Amino acid sequence: MVLGVIGIGSFLFHTLATSWAAAADVLPILGFILLYVWAAQRRFWGQGRLVSGLLTAATLPWIAALAPVFAALPGFRISAVYWPVPLLILIHAGLLYRRRPALAQGLAAGAGILCLSLVFRSLDGVLCGAVPMGTHVLWHLLNALMLGWMIELLGRHGVAAPASRR
Repeated sequence: MVLGVIGIGSFLFHTLATSWAAAADVLPILGFILLYVWAAQRRFWGQGRLVSGLLTAATLPWIAALAPVFAALPGFRISAVYWPVPLLILIHAGLLYRRRPALAQGLAAGAGILCLSLVFRSLDGVLCGAVPMGTHVLWHLLNALMLGWMIELLGRHGVAAPASRR
């Protein structure tokens, strides 16, 4: 359902380009990120509701703190608010590597897909005149691949939270 809402929001923004359509584009993406962090805490790490909720809530200040850092880097500004996400995924991958190597490798692959997607998003303005359709379509296609991949990881490697922590 969240993926459908992301698609609708993106369609609205790309066809109407209004401020409310921009919110309809970005807010479902943020919703997916937060839902995924919650699910990862519960299913990958076996955390209880309180810890999962606190770590999910910490995602917002994480993004807010790192977005200006990425914005200051050449070529990162247009996607600065998104770059903290693959970094967070890579941190999870690193922390899970010894305990759950297949999951960690899958998370790293998801982060890699997202990084490539963000590169194409960042290059779109520069290459739009040289590449007939620009590279923005690659941003969307790679995001779709990444979202599907991350959902697959959750289904394949997620385990229910321990009963004592529900």
